[in-house]
Amino acid sequence: MKHVEWYARFFSAVTGRESDPDDLITMSEAVYNFQRLFNLKMGFGRREHDAIPYRAAGPVTVEEYDSRKERYDKQTGGKTRRQYHREEH
Repeated sequence: MKHVEWYARFFSAVTGRESDPDDLITMSEAVYNFQRLFNLKMGFGRREHDAIPYRAAGPVTVEEYDSRKERYDKQTGGKTRRQYHREEH
């Protein structure tokens, strides 16, 4: 939960409200539960709707990557995804 500790420190610094990882998890659960209830009220929320949007997955086809290759390469400095994420970002 090291990354959650970082988010807790960041949240505390930005909001001025002291929090720890358990506080963030509790808040996240409340938001998640609210979203689920809201979606159910709007007619969504069954398993068929329980997936991330297609675009959230990033480029998933060769054609899609190639159409944006210049932008992706600029963001990563021409490195592969694995090389890019090994470095500290």
